[in-house]
Amino acid sequence: MGKTYKLLIFTILTALLASIAFAGAGRGVFYNTMRNRAMGGVGIISAKGATAFIINPALLNRGRVSVSPISLQLFFNNSILDLADFLDDNAENFANFDSLSSEELDTIYQDLNKIDNRWMKLGLPLSSAITVRNIGIAIYGDIGGELKIDKGIYEPRFFARGKIDRVVTFGFGKGIDFVMPGLKAGAAVKFITREEVKELKLGFNDIKGESDAVDTFLDSLSSGKSGFGIDIGGLYSLNDKIELGIVFADIIGSIDDDDVSPNLKVGASYKLLNRVSAEINFLDLLNTDETNFFNRVHIGGEIDLPLLKLRGGFFQGYPSFGVGINLLIIQADFAVWTEEIGPVPGSDGETFYGIQINLGF
Repeated sequence: MGKTYKLLIFTILTALLASIAFAGAGRGVFYNTMRNRAMGGVGIISAKGATAFIINPALLNRGRVSVSPISLQLFFNNSILDLADFLDDNAENFANFDSLSSEELDTIYQDLNKIDNRWMKLGLPLSSAITVRNIGIAIYGDIGGELKIDKGIYEPRFFARGKIDRVVTFGFGKGIDFVMPGLKAGAAVKFITREEVKELKLGFNDIKGESDAVDTFLDSLSSGKSGFGIDIGGLYSLNDKIELGIVFADIIGSIDDDDVSPNLKVGASYKLLNRVSAEINFLDLLNTDETNFFNRVHIGGEIDLPLLKLRGGFFQGYPSFGVGINLLIIQADFAVWTEEIGPVPGSDGETFYGIQINLGF
C-alpha cells in the first residue's frame, strides 16, 4: 500500500508542476481511433494495434509485433449532410445573390434555419505505423475542417476553420521495477508540422459552390508551422483483472515557439470475462477552462469475438456504440458517438459518425 501512495503522490505533484508551467498554452496534436470512440472515448489502457503507443507509449511494453502500412479514417457530424444539401440546392443562388427575388431570399433563409450557426465538422485522419517488441514508429496526419453559416442581418456569411497536422513519432517502452514491481512506463517524441486556418469569413458573393468553398479554405491555410512534443505514460496491474493507466501527452512541447499545454489522462480497466472488458478514462484533467468535470469522463467496453467486435460506452455521458470486423489483414471499424459542445453534460450534444479501414496485423 505504501508504494501505491508514493505513486499517487508523485502523479499529483507532477500534474501540479505541469499545470503551472504550461498555463495558458496552446493545444497539441490529437490522435484517436474509431474503436476507441465507439467505446466511449477510452483507450489509454485498451488501445490496440500498431498505433496504440500514440495514445499511451507504455502500451509498447506488451511486446507485440504489429504492422499497419496504412489506416484511413473518415468522420463527420450530423450537420455536415444538411450543409452539403444546402450548398448543392443553392449553388446558382450564390452567384446571383444580389438579384434574387424576395421569395427566393425567403426560401434560402428558411433552409438556413436548420444549420444556422452550427459548425459542420469533417475529419480525415490517416496513419502508418509499426511496433516491434518495445519500440514503435508512426507517421500520421490529422486533417480536419469546420464550416458554419450565420444568417446574419443583411447577408448570410460562411465561417471556416481547420488544420492539417503531419506527425512523425518514435516511442519506447520499458518496465521500471526499481520504482515499483510491475510498473511499466513509456515515452514518445513527436515532430509536428501544422498548417491551419484559424477563422475564414466569406459572404455569399464570395462563394459559388462546394468546390469553391474547399478551394478557398485550402488557399487560406497558413504557412507550415513546426514543433515537437513529448508524451509519457504508465501502466500498472493491480491483479489479473484490474489495470491502471496514466498518460501525460505533451508534457513538454511547442509549435512555432508557442508552448503546448499538457493533457493529463488517467484510467482503469476491468476484465469481466476472457473476451469482455470495461474501462473508464478521465481526460484533459489539466484543462483550466470552465468545462464541467463530467465532460472529461469516458466509459466503455468491448466484447472481443473472433471476427466481430461489439463496442459501446458513454462519451461524456452520451451513449456511443460501434462494431469492428476483422478479416485477417483488413480491419474495418464503425462508430457513432456524441460529443458535448456545451460546458456541462447534456447541454448541447453533437453526434458523429465514423469509419476506419486498417491494413495490417
